[in-house]
Amino acid sequence: MGFSSIALNDHFNSAAAPMLGLQAMAAATSQIRIATSVLNQDLRHPAVLDRGKESSHISSQRRSMRIGAPAVRVAGCGGAARTASACSAAEVLRAPRWGADGRAGWCERGSGEAGAEARLAGQPRRLAHVRGVVIAAQQLDQHFDAETADCLAAAAWLHDIGYAPSVCRAGFHPLDGAEFARWAGFGELVASLVAFHSGAHLEASERGLQGLSEFSDPPSDVLDALTFCDLTTGPDGTPVSANDRLSDVLARYGPEDPVHRAVDAGREELLAAVQRVRDRL
Repeated sequence: MGFSSIALNDHFNSAAAPMLGLQAMAAATSQIRIATSVLNQDLRHPAVLDRGKESSHISSQRRSMRIGAPAVRVAGCGGAARTASACSAAEVLRAPRWGADGRAGWCERGSGEAGAEARLAGQPRRLAHVRGVVIAAQQLDQHFDAETADCLAAAAWLHDIGYAPSVCRAGFHPLDGAEFARWAGFGELVASLVAFHSGAHLEASERGLQGLSEFSDPPSDVLDALTFCDLTTGPDGTPVSANDRLSDVLARYGPEDPVHRAVDAGREELLAAVQRVRDRL
């Protein structure tokens, strides 16, 4: 499905909330407009929205755009228009995927589920764990508003996607997964949940990585919920106690491994997060 042009409301401000990213792509988009302004391109990402130029045309047949608004109206195809949320990303167009070479490739826009199922297909045990985490997250739906619950579910699907070879860049799965979530069009909440789930900041410190600073801290109750779901789901997707889960991680990684050191140092913090969720339940 191609669009000759994409129009956004004039009040859109991409700089105001750069991590409320919404990515969309059209196979035959020649021009992107924000009211009277047409967007220019960025060297890092194709057609990143920018109001700095009066006009710019997209020469390639398949380009993506990053939208920094919670919702946008995308018009095309004979006047059809739909609203796309920053949490679920645009479904009206196709969104980019990352190729193994680090450049954007292309795939049909789906959900966090579609991305995880496709990219982790070669890692069935990890995919089973992800599915179990999603089931656990769905059981917490009633404790959040609908939009937050949707974002929690999306983050549950994406929390380990950084292990996928097609997504892995830095070799630190929370960071790789969060950057992928942002690039794929999920909003700030989803990306930040992926970035900080299960004490990721502790492991980042052990590894000397600074990349998590690019993401804002998610609300503590939602982050606790994702951490709870992760730590009460075993590697095969079955429910486990958080204590057993952490003991298993420590057993699988040697004492000198950053994962082991992070879990060992943060065990009480992680168990406290799990207990906070239990208390809320």
